[in-house]
Amino acid sequence: MINLFRVEIVKDKIDFHFSEYGFNAWLENANKHIPEIYDLQRTEYGSYSYNCNQLPRSFTSTSLRLSIGNSTDRFQYYVQESFNSPIYGENCDFYLKINNGALQITITKKNHSFWLKQIDYFISRCPFNGFERAGTKTTPLKIAVIGTCFSRSIFRSDDYFNPGYRSFFSVPLTFFHSSIISLMSNRLEDPDFLLTSDLKSDQVFRYTEVEFFKHIKERIFSSGIDYLVIDNYSDSALEVVEMSENCFITYNKYFADSIYKRKFSYKNIFTPGELSHVEKYRQAVSKLFFSLKELNLEKRVILVGGRLSIFKSGTELWYSKMNWIKNTNRNWDVYDSIFLEQFPDAKYIDMRNTSWISDVDPPITGGASPSHYQSGFYKEVFEKITHFILGKRT
Repeated sequence: MINLFRVEIVKDKIDFHFSEYGFNAWLENANKHIPEIYDLQRTEYGSYSYNCNQLPRSFTSTSLRLSIGNSTDRFQYYVQESFNSPIYGENCDFYLKINNGALQITITKKNHSFWLKQIDYFISRCPFNGFERAGTKTTPLKIAVIGTCFSRSIFRSDDYFNPGYRSFFSVPLTFFHSSIISLMSNRLEDPDFLLTSDLKSDQVFRYTEVEFFKHIKERIFSSGIDYLVIDNYSDSALEVVEMSENCFITYNKYFADSIYKRKFSYKNIFTPGELSHVEKYRQAVSKLFFSLKELNLEKRVILVGGRLSIFKSGTELWYSKMNWIKNTNRNWDVYDSIFLEQFPDAKYIDMRNTSWISDVDPPITGGASPSHYQSGFYKEVFEKITHFILGKRT
């Protein structure tokens, strides 16, 4: 059997050294349904070489499988080396492992410094001062949340979160784990979802019905909302499924657990970080802006700039989730930047470099997760929201 006895990575170039040569070698996406293939070139030293500058400009992360063969058949090979830790290149990081007898390489682009600078620029345009108050209300102001636990858990009365929040705010409307791409797309005409048993329970239907009806604007209007609090986790981490032209569903936890997902077969999938997804997001946020402008709410928006935590329990890292964390956080930089560009009057709560870390035993469904923080995180964000809206600290 052909022996792959050494893999060398220098800067962002990979060389594969085999015990014999004369065959074709290529990298292909580890998911066979994704048509991503790169032919490898023989070097003057006999190795097969790949340079990451061949990756598309929109690339953020990919997992590639090393294959060899001739024009008609694949060849098997034996990997002599073992790989136990990440390899850090100039512009990319690499993680190598053996998967089903083949070498698999996960390549992740380092931070998008352009987008980080863009966020800093947009933040500089909205100094830390309050909104103009919504009317002269003395009753709690009505908040709509478009987001996840990063923005919704702030408004919980448990001691862990913010037990006094109801003195200031009520939250009559939540769009939970829904992509803005989905929320701003066309209605899905499919009565079958009303018959799907695992989507009918109150705790599921209340969050999935908007994925079909797309009635976000009508619900915001009928709820008499004063301000919106939004986070971009869903668009940074969750795929959207194109059910028909300009009609998308968020592949969130509710659909992942539902038999309804059988209908996603052979549909186009848009993945966060890919250029096509970024453009869909940009179009959706622009549409959201004009929808809120019609409701006189486009200047009453707070964007929570959360990020996944790489730490838990002090200095312990989320080793098994690190690739997902880094990829999601890079995506989040991109989507926050686009949002702030489209919403010039939005306020940004910058939690990108918070000192709070994820809690190993939080009172949140799902338990320990890079997205579930220590109590102080939610109290700090609430204090900043209160200052933005009411012009005072709690």
